[in-house]
Amino acid sequence: MDGGRFNDEPRRGMTLVEVLVAALLLAVLTLGAGALILRSRADILVQKYKRAAIETANMRMEELLRNTDYSTLAAMAPTTVVQTVALNNRPGFTMTTTLADAGSEAENCLWLTVSVAYEPGGGDAVTLEMLRSK
Repeated sequence: MDGGRFNDEPRRGMTLVEVLVAALLLAVLTLGAGALILRSRADILVQKYKRAAIETANMRMEELLRNTDYSTLAAMAPTTVVQTVALNNRPGFTMTTTLADAGSEAENCLWLTVSVAYEPGGGDAVTLEMLRSK
């Protein structure tokens, strides 16, 4: 008999070491899940701004293609215009519009480029390019 127990009696409960190992394992899993959630929220925010940048660049490109005649654009080329725009109601993003002659191989054509940065400070950007003919 050992401390009121018989040696052939099965052990009941958990030791302190087992409890600490289980707590440590649970803490590591919880931290991993938290990091995954934070990273996914950051990625969703970046995609939200990227989508807004694509929509803004597309609207500018359509404006150049549909609402501005070729002769007006040709008179402005070559030129680069940099504007500050708001994405998702947050100001401070840049949109760059470039008009250039397409070169001798494509007579009476303009090369239109619209680029919208979707990270503050001019990080990543969405760029749309198109040829506009007479």
